[in-house]
Amino acid sequence: MLVLFLFIIMLLDLREEKRRRVRLSAWLGGGLVVGGFISALLKVVLSLPALLVTKPAMSHPLANDIEQVGFNLFRNFNLPFQVIGVLLLVATVGVVLLSKKELK
Repeated sequence: MLVLFLFIIMLLDLREEKRRRVRLSAWLGGGLVVGGFISALLKVVLSLPALLVTKPAMSHPLANDIEQVGFNLFRNFNLPFQVIGVLLLVATVGVVLLSKKELK
């Protein structure tokens, strides 16, 4: 997945933009947004009741975690898994078309 992401970024052929002056108000506004997001995220994560529940043992002692993840993906979540694959394909084709240089 990461290799696909890096490949798409390499295809973009981004040129360096002119440097702009960074304003103090932009840094303060960005810091407030990031701080608010982190505090809201921490509040949600720390209030999860699932953190206090003990997890049950695996159903089969010989089964490994990777097998269980694959089983769940392809049995219970097959349609969303396929939709995400199609969306990644469409995004990749879109990036290739957008990064294509015009022939002169």
